[in-house]
Amino acid sequence: MYFEQAKVEVLRRMLGEEYYEREISLIMERLKQFEKKERLFYQNLEEIHDRRSRFMFNLLMAEEIRFTEKIKRDPTNLREAFGTLPESKLEFRKLFDMYALYFGFRVLHSGVPHPDYILLRGDIRRYIRAEAELKSKNYIHHGHNPTACDMVLCWEHNCPMCELKLDVFELSTGMMYLTDGTIERILPGIPNV
Repeated sequence: MYFEQAKVEVLRRMLGEEYYEREISLIMERLKQFEKKERLFYQNLEEIHDRRSRFMFNLLMAEEIRFTEKIKRDPTNLREAFGTLPESKLEFRKLFDMYALYFGFRVLHSGVPHPDYILLRGDIRRYIRAEAELKSKNYIHHGHNPTACDMVLCWEHNCPMCELKLDVFELSTGMMYLTDGTIERILPGIPNV
């Protein structure tokens, strides 16, 4: 530290006091300009983020309104109402996350390890452990423990109930296949959030 101060003093004496003060004032002016540009940059960045957030929100709202209008017209034609067909488990999970409330499911936890979801359904005050699969037969192929799960959520139910021994909710049709052999149709409703 002492060495740095000594260098400054030597420069001050060599160059003269006026030159030194002028250089310092130029450096301070440049620093102020840089700080101003930096503030403007961060303000612009916040504006861009706000605009992007509003755009994404409006996009989701438009998708929700489109889905709501379609199920109001024909609540039985769900494949058309969704507008998109999932091609992977990840796409199916995104679809289920978006529309779970319409079918009376409240997602309490969504994670990667088995089971994928902890849900509440309607007025039932019981946790439902659910595994998401694109096709219900994948539950058996993946070798999941059936005692660690209460329900399989799938896009297409293609597995005999005798093999699965779990409740199955098929999102594409809104059908709930129960282990006792009964089949329920869950028509989507407008969620009260």
